[in-house]
Amino acid sequence: MKNFILIIFFFWFIICNAQNIGINSSGAPADASAILDVSSNSMGFLIPRMTTAEKLLIVVPADGLMVYDTDLKTFYYYDAIATTWRSMYSSAAASSLTAWSISGNAGIIDGTDYIGTNGAVDLDFRTNAIERMTISGLTGFIGINKAAPLVSLDVNGAISLAPTSVALTVDGQAVVVSNVSFLKVTSNSASAVARTISLGAGAADGQILIIMSIDTDAARQFEVRTGVGTIKLPAGGCSCLGFNNAGDNLFLVWNGTNWIQIGVSGTY
Repeated sequence: MKNFILIIFFFWFIICNAQNIGINSSGAPADASAILDVSSNSMGFLIPRMTTAEKLLIVVPADGLMVYDTDLKTFYYYDAIATTWRSMYSSAAASSLTAWSISGNAGIIDGTDYIGTNGAVDLDFRTNAIERMTISGLTGFIGINKAAPLVSLDVNGAISLAPTSVALTVDGQAVVVSNVSFLKVTSNSASAVARTISLGAGAADGQILIIMSIDTDAARQFEVRTGVGTIKLPAGGCSCLGFNNAGDNLFLVWNGTNWIQIGVSGTY
């Protein structure tokens, strides 16, 4: 009983008289800027650990109160102004993380969570510390290797369209265009009678489509027709185009109803 009273008196003396407290094995005084200075080279500092449900049962938590959530594997502190528990950064996938993890985030809410700026400030993306892409904070224009984009997509460099290969084996063969911008076409026609290709609709108004023949045999011809609407050719044109040589190209744009010819190259 006597020892217990001495312990109580000791802690009462520390609380009432100490300006700050240092806990260590070296006897070093606490740093003047800290009310509690804990140091060790062999042990850590362990704060209260509890489940999410237990954390939410804390009655009137103090602003800044900290706990470790064993369910979500991350540290939380209490925001008394917002009356909510906020997660500190963790590599674990916790639904309420406010930082973006390099391994991805779970529980993202579309329309609420975002990567970006909250003012008219450009958003820059870099590799090797060099700016590669910019989204203008004023206009929303995107610049690729262009610090100050002047149009919706401003690219300083070449643009390459990955081709989709199409092999024609029957007449009237339907080709789904959808999200495709470049068709490389071959035909198994071995006579002057050309195979026909029937184009489907585009995915969006203004979509550009390039059709290229890659056959080196002039006899292996094909014609372009439409499965949706009509290919609109210049005055005096016809409703189909014949591809006779490798490298023949047709340039089309989808207007929501029809494929409109905007250019040709090669021999037709």
